[in-house]
Amino acid sequence: MTQIQITATDESINLEAQHIERYATITELSNWQDILNDYASIKQQLQPKKVLLILDDIPQAEYTSMHAIEDEALYFDSEAHFEDVGDDDEAWDIAYKNIQPLAVAHYVQQLHAQANQKQLKQLAEKTKYYDADDIQAILRINEHPLPVLDTQIIVKVATLTDDAEKIAIFPNGYFSADFNSFENFTLIRHLATYGFEFIGIGASLLYWIKTERFDHSKVETILHDLAQVYPLAVADQDKLKTLILENNYLILPYCESPQAYLDAYSH
Repeated sequence: MTQIQITATDESINLEAQHIERYATITELSNWQDILNDYASIKQQLQPKKVLLILDDIPQAEYTSMHAIEDEALYFDSEAHFEDVGDDDEAWDIAYKNIQPLAVAHYVQQLHAQANQKQLKQLAEKTKYYDADDIQAILRINEHPLPVLDTQIIVKVATLTDDAEKIAIFPNGYFSADFNSFENFTLIRHLATYGFEFIGIGASLLYWIKTERFDHSKVETILHDLAQVYPLAVADQDKLKTLILENNYLILPYCESPQAYLDAYSH
């Protein structure tokens, strides 16, 4: 059974900023559906705020997110808010954390900016080198997600308009072969039109759950669209179709080589 540990309040940091950094930690991960239930429970308690889970390879995910926000199109000039902070390192750390709601609002604005919009088919440029093992990894992860998760899950919370914007809480996609933050947003927003709610991200993977808006009759269209992004052979599409229909979730990579996760299933 999973355990949810709410992060202690820090009086020096505003509550919105604290929740963006870490609202809670989920541990004792033994069942994927329990994790999804935890997400639903936290969401219910905090609505209308939005909840984001950080799920796989958290140290690497934090590293790449740190660099992803340096993207010229995403960059937020935090030092402009530090004129009265002085030279104290602790004061700078507190000030930096306190401006995170402003940074997230800036990232949302940039994600929606017309100049930063991407087409779904453009994402295929990043996945054209996927081989059979990469596709096999996608299928295995959707069959059984638990082996690819970190030993804990970080829960972040922010005030946003819709779930697709949650990528702004933790922008990611730093390496040149990865989907960048704007490309991730394109995929996330597109799948939202089919009733998939974006719930989480890690160093390599994006996570969704089905909502009541999911229409089983649209699954062929969904597969057609996903085949524009990932090099799915007909047989692969059939297997993924079965998983989409059977599962209440969907997990897709945004990294260069998801086959690295196959090692998690070799034990």
